[in-house]
Amino acid sequence: MGLAFLASRQHPDGSFGTGKQFSHNVAVTSLSGLAFLAGGHTPGRGRYGSQVSRTVDMLIESARPSGYIINEPHVSHGPMYGHGFATLFLSEVHGMETRTRVRAKLRNVLSRSVALIVRSQNDEGGWRYEPRGVEYADLSVTVCQVMALRAARNAGIGVRRETIEKCTGFVRRCQNPDGGFRYMPARRESLFPVTAAGLVALSSAG
Repeated sequence: MGLAFLASRQHPDGSFGTGKQFSHNVAVTSLSGLAFLAGGHTPGRGRYGSQVSRTVDMLIESARPSGYIINEPHVSHGPMYGHGFATLFLSEVHGMETRTRVRAKLRNVLSRSVALIVRSQNDEGGWRYEPRGVEYADLSVTVCQVMALRAARNAGIGVRRETIEKCTGFVRRCQNPDGGFRYMPARRESLFPVTAAGLVALSSAG
């Protein structure tokens, strides 16, 4: 029923999302695509195969020459969340895409999107809301990029070991003596959702 609901809410351009902030949003669209994949539906195959194909097409069209996957003006707070989720979805679907021309475009988009993630990693080893090396990173945005890099690496896109080592160092510096994780190194409080993010980041890093 959940997938049927999602399918009924897909926009003509292949995107998902409602309301002023999240309509046609890259993050919402990517997470919706991941839900279809988790249900066993792939591009052109399965009950919702056409929805998956349209999701792929929309995200490819949203990719800029710089590698940034963003659908302006439909941008919510922290567009690097969306970029990470889009890279994750496209990496997962890469090996399932049967349309030859689309697959070639998809690989090109993935290569550029991964390069943007690597370029925007800050000196701490993490990421923040925008694709630039800001002074302070946070764990919630960082985990999205780590999952994306792991999926891209599994899809055959090269990711330097140095990038992974820097981000795992950042994640470990966010861990408190009680075992929990904090939002960023400068904070003190261990937070449940951030702790889950920290563990996922370390697991994804391998």
